[in-house]
Amino acid sequence: MNSAHIGSAGAWTGAPVITLAGMSFHVLVGVLAHEAEHPQPLMIDLEVSLTDANAFVDYRELYDVVRRVAEQGQHRLLED
Repeated sequence: MNSAHIGSAGAWTGAPVITLAGMSFHVLVGVLAHEAEHPQPLMIDLEVSLTDANAFVDYRELYDVVRRVAEQGQHRLLED
């Protein structure tokens, strides 16, 4: 999704934003002993603001970075 828009003078009025929503991974997450043994579903939304309106962004690379971080090791998180 691109939330930037062009104003009446033809200039960018906001930074382009890319959103990857609803990425789902099965990862080790939590602080309890059984959570360290059984992967659980984790949903991640990513929003990236670009500083260059002409930049080329490969969505697959963004997804792969999130996947690598999500799948490495165990994340000791608590629900709020």
